Amino acid sequence: MQTTSANGQGISKRLLLLLIVTGHSATHWYAGMLSALLPWIREDLGLSYAQIGLLMSSRALLATCGNLITGIAADMGGHRRSILIASVVMMAVCYIMIGMSTALWMLLVFGSLAAMASNAWHPPAMSMLGESYPDRRGYALGWHGTGAHLGETLGPLAVGAMLSFLSWRAALYANVWPGLAMGVVLLWLLPVLGHDRLVRETKGYWDELKTGLVFNASLMKVAVLSILRTSGEQGLKTFLPLYLAEMLDFSPALVGLGIAVMTFSGSWVQPLSGLLSDRIGRKPVLFVSLLLSAFVAWDLTVAHGILLPILFISLIGALHLSLRSIILAFAMDVTPPEIGASTIGFVFSANQFFSALMPIMTGYLADIYGLRIAFLMFAVLTLLAALWVPLMSASREDTSLPHAQQA
Repeated sequence: MQTTSANGQGISKRLLLLLIVTGHSATHWYAGMLSALLPWIREDLGLSYAQIGLLMSSRALLATCGNLITGIAADMGGHRRSILIASVVMMAVCYIMIGMSTALWMLLVFGSLAAMASNAWHPPAMSMLGESYPDRRGYALGWHGTGAHLGETLGPLAVGAMLSFLSWRAALYANVWPGLAMGVVLLWLLPVLGHDRLVRETKGYWDELKTGLVFNASLMKVAVLSILRTSGEQGLKTFLPLYLAEMLDFSPALVGLGIAVMTFSGSWVQPLSGLLSDRIGRKPVLFVSLLLSAFVAWDLTVAHGILLPILFISLIGALHLSLRSIILAFAMDVTPPEIGASTIGFVFSANQFFSALMPIMTGYLADIYGLRIAFLMFAVLTLLAALWVPLMSASREDTSLPHAQQA
């Protein structure tokens, strides 16, 4: 492989971490906001649960494109700074268009484009952090996840409060600013780094991709775990606000609070669990957290009132939402650092592609059996993920499939 690189303006690891975490928070502000608005969008446009599921499934499918394209682009040609800025600005524009939507097809188009823009953030951002913190990947990616959960905490709180006196469209427009502001901040503070000007020989890159990713048994096991976990989460996050509003009679402010509590719990636990996984290993943390979150989800289906559901929701956030960064750190542990962005893009794309049908399947079943089915499906998939953890390889040594070794 031939690699040429021009040194760009330097930036400290701490400032890079702060910028990446803050930018990730801005992208997930929109996701949290949309989740909190779903009950009112459904009522305004007269959508069924299956149609809400279709919206979230279409978002997941198009998100696959964002992950794959930017993962390859970041590893082959750099341009990570440009990708990050384009991601947050495109999201802001798409959500303005969502606010103008008057039919399901408009929601599908602009909601899916917004998801693609959001997922374009992950490969360049997380590979930059993985390279900057090679011995503390769980910790660094944990903070990256914390940024996401802070955004998903503040977004629902903001729109939940505004829905008391504004329509869902007005509340959405009032919350478009984070992406635009973050685009300006990144343009101002994030320099053109050396690896942003990286140019790789195409053949060398594809050879690395084949041996380090395609024929990598350890990575495939990580991907299966991530798919199981994400499939459950897709259904849960889609139908939790609807369950709170329609089954538990939560007010708009309480719906926003419920979502915020879940994501906030995941936000402060994520760096701690990431650091713990750096010290004692990824597998013990993953197994215990997944097992406990499966049982907590079951308990949520029989909880009543306000305090008990909020408690169970917060536990799901702490135990389940905090695991994504550990899984991605696991993926980077078992792949070469030269294809870090492609690794992140592959895992996220596998997540989104194979879990894309879960919201629409859950919505169809919820139309028949009620919203509790979403939490039961989450519990089953999470339990399967926990049982998969012991089968995973914890190091890069055992990473080749048999036919890769013969090549």
